[in-house]
Amino acid sequence: KHEAYCVPPPGPLDSYVEYVKRFPLNDPTEIFGLHENAALTHAQAEKRRLLGHALSLQPLTSLGSAQSAEETLRDVAADILHKIPPPFDEEAILANNPPSYEDSYSTVLVQEVVRYNRLLVVIRKSLLDIQRALVGEIVMSSELEKMCESFMQGHVPELWSSK
Repeated sequence: KHEAYCVPPPGPLDSYVEYVKRFPLNDPTEIFGLHENAALTHAQAEKRRLLGHALSLQPLTSLGSAQSAEETLRDVAADILHKIPPPFDEEAILANNPPSYEDSYSTVLVQEVVRYNRLLVVIRKSLLDIQRALVGEIVMSSELEKMCESFMQGHVPELWSSK
């Protein structure tokens, strides 16, 4: 029970106004039955949202840059494609780490390798699609456009982080 949120004693209107003015600016999470970490989680989400909006308002090209946005995107896509490692050999990993009931490590390892390889396929395909869209071979979809915006703002594309 939080003392600031009790029923005020009977009195004139001014006493109620003064009582309400004593309320804290930020409500403690306990009054809603939440753990105190809820306020921290809320503050972090609010910070991410605020910074995301601030970054989205920045121009996509810098004034001092000699490259166009398309050239920058082409360079970023080519650089990431060059740095992507090859997929893991799932069969070799499965042969060396057969799943068993006694050892959950091997099961988790195989599952994570499969997920990682799927992510690599998505990354490679989306980067190739961006390169093709920039030269006009395919239509720039809204998904690819969002990826381009993420690149220009220095963010990991949502398509990748959701996998």
